[in-house]
Amino acid sequence: MDHERLLTRIVSGLVMEPRNRPSAGSRLRRKGGPPVIEVVGLDRTQQSRLLRTLRDKYAERLPVNVPEVPMDKGVADSFWYLSTRMTGLSGPAGRRAPSFARFHLGLLAHAWAAKHADLELERLQYAHRALVRDLGRKRQEETSRRDTLLQELEQPMAAAGTVGAVLASLSTLVRFVTLRPRADRVALRWWGQALKVRTGGAFSSREAIAIRMFHFFRPRPPRPDDPEEVREEAAQQEEIRVTHRNEFLIAAFLADIDAHYGLLRRLNRNQPPLMLLEVHDAEGRTVLDAYLAAHKHMRSLVKWGTITHPVVLVVSDDAEAGLTAAPLAELETLLDSWELRVEDGKRERRLLRVTVRDSVSAPPRATLGEAQ
Repeated sequence: MDHERLLTRIVSGLVMEPRNRPSAGSRLRRKGGPPVIEVVGLDRTQQSRLLRTLRDKYAERLPVNVPEVPMDKGVADSFWYLSTRMTGLSGPAGRRAPSFARFHLGLLAHAWAAKHADLELERLQYAHRALVRDLGRKRQEETSRRDTLLQELEQPMAAAGTVGAVLASLSTLVRFVTLRPRADRVALRWWGQALKVRTGGAFSSREAIAIRMFHFFRPRPPRPDDPEEVREEAAQQEEIRVTHRNEFLIAAFLADIDAHYGLLRRLNRNQPPLMLLEVHDAEGRTVLDAYLAAHKHMRSLVKWGTITHPVVLVVSDDAEAGLTAAPLAELETLLDSWELRVEDGKRERRLLRVTVRDSVSAPPRATLGEAQ
């Protein structure tokens, strides 16, 4: 179909293919990342066929999810599904798949806080201190055994001539590399920065961050014995907090992707992930809006450097959202002139909505949708 060939060509440029030539993806990376492209005007069969075509094309070249993401299950479940099914890095090059340490830590805190919403702070602090002591003792014992073994080997290796000296140097390098921050420590530090945790006092930084995450993700529904107007206000406030939590979860998801594409992978022009999503109902629209809004949190935590964003293609029904759309034939032109525009305060517009039909109801400038 014509729209499949056109989108395949456009997506190729967005994922920087071929890697050794300038492309729309490399240009947009410097402009703050590519926009989310939403395609309307296709029936359900055409939507599935388009996403499956793109999945089959890129499955062995870059991280790409299976298209059947349950967008009606909420933000946490939808992005958990994405993080566990973002495959495609186990091809001939043997590249390592992204690790979603920040996102999974946030998801763990989200689930744990929901299950223990009535937990008293004193019990939480006591349990966490016991956990930290146990984990710290085990890691200290493992580090001590490893360092002792390497130190014992270095002296005889160094006395064995040139080869031994090289091996001794390598063992020193091994000790340096293995003492680098673990993924869980990096994830915990990221959440401490995201939630602006102040460390110090009676608790360690890990305890302070863990307690802050518990309070951040703990649900606070209205109490049944409150007056009706108080319950309504509490329910509205909780809805705002839920939206805020979801945005931070997605920001952690994006931070994990960006961390995977460090300086070396950027210099090698490694292709970014491709996310394929179907939005068929209000719940899916809520997930998409949360994704669009989460970028402002991600941007606020990165003080310098280029952020690697995934390329996102969404197919949806015409009845969704009531937004206008530009003709698909103008998509390449829109991408050539597209830039992040900050309007209405800190809200970033990141959505390009196009239709495969000929008729349009608004000029292309109006197609830049906004997360609500």
